[in-house]
Amino acid sequence: MTQSSYAAIVSQYVKDDERATVTPLGNGLVNLTLMVTTATSKFVLQRINHHVFPNPQAVVNNSHVISNHLLAKETNYQYAVITPRASRNGNLLEVIDNEYWRALEYVDGTMTVDAISDSQQAYDTAFSFAKFSGALASLPADNLQPIIDRFHDLSWRLEQLKDAKKVASPQRLIKANVVIESFESQYEFVAQVESLVKQLPLRITHNDTKINNLLFNCSTNLPHAVIDLDTCMCGYLMHDFGDMVRTCCGSLAEDATNIEDMVFQEDIYQQLMAGYVDGLNGIALPLELDSLAIGARLMPFIIGSRFLTDYLANDVYFTTARDEHNLERAANQFKLFELVTEFLTSTENKQRVVG
Repeated sequence: MTQSSYAAIVSQYVKDDERATVTPLGNGLVNLTLMVTTATSKFVLQRINHHVFPNPQAVVNNSHVISNHLLAKETNYQYAVITPRASRNGNLLEVIDNEYWRALEYVDGTMTVDAISDSQQAYDTAFSFAKFSGALASLPADNLQPIIDRFHDLSWRLEQLKDAKKVASPQRLIKANVVIESFESQYEFVAQVESLVKQLPLRITHNDTKINNLLFNCSTNLPHAVIDLDTCMCGYLMHDFGDMVRTCCGSLAEDATNIEDMVFQEDIYQQLMAGYVDGLNGIALPLELDSLAIGARLMPFIIGSRFLTDYLANDVYFTTARDEHNLERAANQFKLFELVTEFLTSTENKQRVVG
């Protein structure tokens, strides 16, 4: 799209006599994110993908509720809060040609990073996401609207996989057979998760705790703000912790094909765990703390099963760059699941010996 392509939506936020420059921002795969710069201000303009988020108004409303709660004095939240920017009409959501747009205030002096650089950054990242969830513990869950139904529901994701197998082409079924059997062999783990979630309390969680969903201060290199609140809704703490482990602890990108070279970065895991528990600062129940290690296994397993499902369904959800891309991702994530499991089993056995 060109500068002129954005004129209609930009005009909803910028006065007619102001000149605005529009440039791409970030590398997200779901929403289109832009930087709008005028002589007097900068702000973020984002087109919400209504195929992924079928109720864009709920996404915007939830973000507004969360921002207001975090800004409340009694919340005592220590990080910056990214606030919505209303259009000239006073709206938090604008619709142009059946496309849904919202604006957010831009924070100067910050940056995003795509990979953990060291164990201290791992600790700081986990600590900040834990503080985010802790601050939302006092926000009634029914103040938020559902965004994506059963987002991290393992049983439902496996039902989707089963359905995808029924309609998959014979060629893709043959190519995916080994990976399918790998996921289906984990029935004991699935049963463990299904039992656990019946006992855990629901909390408001971020549900997409990649490190690039943090803004870092350019001067201090410390976390400055949690961003991308689109998937904030009810969930379990183990989901947020597990997604950090999934995206930070593997030595390879999630679509790397040389998976036999993958290494589980134990020092990063230990610091993620330490930072997350310290950041929760006593708000979590003992069972929730115990569940974090399960979450570390669960999230690569869930995401891997989703990649596999999408491959069998002819790649209708995740963006792909090649025919086997989703199958490669699925195999990659199952390898990470195996490495996390191996590490945690080894740690538990060592603790038993010491005990």
